[in-house]
Amino acid sequence: MSTWILILLCLAVAGRELYLAFDRRLPQAQEEIRRLRARVDELERRPDTATVPEEEPEDEPEPQAGPLTRGTPPRPARARATAAAAVSAALTRRLERELAETTARLAALEHQVRAAREAEAARAAALDGVEQTVGALHREMIERLERADDTARGLLYAEEAATEPLLTDAYEHCVAKAGLRVRAKEPVPGAPWWTGYLLSGADPEEVAPRLVAQARFLPDPAGASPLSALLTELAALDGTGLARIGAFAAVRTRDALLCGILTDAPDTTDPVELAAHLEGHATTLRWDPARFAAAVR
Repeated sequence: MSTWILILLCLAVAGRELYLAFDRRLPQAQEEIRRLRARVDELERRPDTATVPEEEPEDEPEPQAGPLTRGTPPRPARARATAAAAVSAALTRRLERELAETTARLAALEHQVRAAREAEAARAAALDGVEQTVGALHREMIERLERADDTARGLLYAEEAATEPLLTDAYEHCVAKAGLRVRAKEPVPGAPWWTGYLLSGADPEEVAPRLVAQARFLPDPAGASPLSALLTELAALDGTGLARIGAFAAVRTRDALLCGILTDAPDTTDPVELAAHLEGHATTLRWDPARFAAAVR
């Protein structure tokens, strides 16, 4: 603390002397300088203000050599700096090399991704072309079948979606036993659901009368004929349903099961409308749906 006071007093003396150099007519300032100098001399004589020499840093002792390192000269500071720079340069080169390799791998992967996308686009385009070709061939086949003399239309319809598997199996089995073959089918799922058919094989004009003749002996307690199985599935419906094989039609309404021959072949899938067309016709047969259920039991 005394050292700082001494420094401040010296600065004050110097300031006053500088001021007096410009104005010697101030005796009070000279007196003040004398007092300040006396104060400085007093402080210099005090032992606690003696200048303490600065301690020089001690040299770091050299590491003690062991049995295997005795006589090895110490590594100079420049050598250590050179070694550190060499390590840093080697590390930089390695990182640059790894970066270049990673960049090359990334470029290769990007090329593979582009190639895969191009191949996928080519496959999609080829698939679209195949689908268009198949669609065109399918339409052409349908048109040819519709123009053929031995082609008959078929239709299967029901309100309940859950009945589709059993009803479809019974219908197609009945079609096959009638001498017809399913050439094309187009299902429309949902509730209600329906499936359109193109059938060929036996003469359609002979199939319908033959099916009506078989239906006259139904319900059959044995339930062995395919037509009996089809009518039984229709009778078991909770809602309405319809099965057409050419001009032959079997219709399930809310309270009746009818089958017969549609002479004018109305273009409708509504069982109620088709039942109205069948009502009163000489070939039409009508049952209570419960009779088929009782025959099965």
